Amino acid sequence: MASSSNEGSSLSKRWADICLEDEEEHVVSLADDCEEVEDLNFDDRWCLVGRLLSGKVSDFQIFQNIMADLWKPGKGIFIKRLEQNRFLFQFYHEIDIQRVLDGSPWTYDRKQLLIERLKPGENPRAININTLDMWVQIHELRSGFKTEWVIREAGRYIGQYVQSDPNNFQGVWRDYLRVRVRVNVYDSLKRQMKFRSRSGEAFYAYFKYERVPTFCFICGVMGHAERFCERIYDTPIEKIVKPYSIEMKAPTKRQSFLTASPWLRSGKEGATPARQSASESPTVNASSEIRGMNVANCDPHGCPQISHINSPSRAIGNQQSTIKEHVILVNDTSAEFNSEEIVEISDLKRKLGTLWLYFVTKIPGIENHFVLNLLLIYGIQVIMFSLQISLPFA
Repeated sequence: MASSSNEGSSLSKRWADICLEDEEEHVVSLADDCEEVEDLNFDDRWCLVGRLLSGKVSDFQIFQNIMADLWKPGKGIFIKRLEQNRFLFQFYHEIDIQRVLDGSPWTYDRKQLLIERLKPGENPRAININTLDMWVQIHELRSGFKTEWVIREAGRYIGQYVQSDPNNFQGVWRDYLRVRVRVNVYDSLKRQMKFRSRSGEAFYAYFKYERVPTFCFICGVMGHAERFCERIYDTPIEKIVKPYSIEMKAPTKRQSFLTASPWLRSGKEGATPARQSASESPTVNASSEIRGMNVANCDPHGCPQISHINSPSRAIGNQQSTIKEHVILVNDTSAEFNSEEIVEISDLKRKLGTLWLYFVTKIPGIENHFVLNLLLIYGIQVIMFSLQISLPFA
């Protein structure tokens, strides 16, 4: 009994002599003659770290497959989940990672994806991901204020200036100018900016944000709607003011193909009418850039870009027609355009035309019915149009 009490007292004395802080101050230093070994750090030259602005990823397997299909990196991509809402995207070439950065903002399942490029030696779990790069339109600038200096000042006022649209000063007239900025997602969006001329006259220029995520009409912060705004808990409903509106969101232009007049110009200096030969102008079929369209390379001001389609020659009797069809290409500001949409629409038209032919041919005596014969021809035309084939009677 005495021996056990002696052991307990000696153990207590031993714990009292231990200083936890001194134990943790133990340092291991590399000696000068230490043999050089290969560092185990991963290649962080082409890495992005991202998170969703709101919501979460419920299925990581679906998430990584969708993002890989959306970005289509030529050299591939590796995606790792670091935390519940933090992901590491490792690319294998500068072109692939730069294409993703230039195409921002990106969304997954209608949720905004924030991305930040990882600097060499940084810890991907520790960096802040609070900014979003986007294009902003500057409307109602008056004459004398449509300059590169004004664009830069507006970019610095909105957030952090990134670049100016190279198409800002091309063409005859622009309804607005564009600037790419880096915005802190916890700051309110800027609605307008005041300018003053040398004569003292002041006016406001207004901002429209392209592909902006959901933002609050009460506080102007991205990531939530007004019904989830914290201010509704501090202010009576009848006194709540909504200074922000949907007008701050720039409308999305859709991709469309229209027949162009041969006398139209593209609006750029030195451009020739569409009547020029196909060898002097860009061709739609000769380039694959339309399928991988990038926002930074689009002309979002509504000034049509005139191109040519290398349509196959159409045989009419024994003569060969070599006329090229001109089209106006109205560029889309969305990076989500895919040629598969056109294939899907054509397939739908072909199915409708086939169904139409089936019902019309089932009608007895159709060979003697003029109207039904016209309907039959119309059904054939629908199918041929979806297949891009012209008929002699079209």
